[in-house]
Amino acid sequence: MEETAMKDLPESFSMLSSLRTLRMAKRPHLVPISVENTGSFVLPSSFCNLTLLYELDARAWRLSGKIP
Repeated sequence: MEETAMKDLPESFSMLSSLRTLRMAKRPHLVPISVENTGSFVLPSSFCNLTLLYELDARAWRLSGKIP
């Protein structure tokens, strides 16, 4: 997701059950309004279905709340 226009992760993202690495290191070109207002990004609850994920780089997204 580096250098993309992605604004958020949809619930259907969990369908990528074989995903092992997710790099969200750079902020997308289009910053969602919710991130501008709150300064944070919340992962969808379906994120917990990515059981093979072992590397997550989301340092520029200001994650908040529990990581599912």
